Amino acid sequence: MTAKRIVVVISLLLFVSMFYLASNCDNGAEELLVGIWFNSDYDASDVTPVKLVLTSDGKTEEYLHVSDTEPYAVGTYSITNSWVDDNGNTWYVWTQSSHAIGTDITWEGYILTKIDNVGTTAEMVWDEDDYPVEINPSNPSYAIYYRQ
Repeated sequence: MTAKRIVVVISLLLFVSMFYLASNCDNGAEELLVGIWFNSDYDASDVTPVKLVLTSDGKTEEYLHVSDTEPYAVGTYSITNSWVDDNGNTWYVWTQSSHAIGTDITWEGYILTKIDNVGTTAEMVWDEDDYPVEINPSNPSYAIYYRQ
């Protein structure tokens, strides 16, 4: 076997191995986004939910006030991309489509989320036109939540 063929065979084996590992790897990154996210500071807001519930089957529930026992809005979400940065924070790019229960009010948006490296704090920025490119606390759509 020539050196060129050996290189081709090794390259193919490496590619197939990497593809197999990537397609069968369950790194749990999406699981970090799933859960109940809460921030009582938003209780006085009529816009930013105090509680956001994201389920593993892609459904959302939003609660406006701490005392709410039923969501004011429900919807769906879909993760477009996720990655882990050099500091161990997990980032998500995702879309959400929701409607306020009992009304004709609906909304869709693009969300960039950073979950800290211990998985307890989520910072989010929402935009109705395109994916946000940074998490900036001075952005009017910025929100921070804590895992409940």
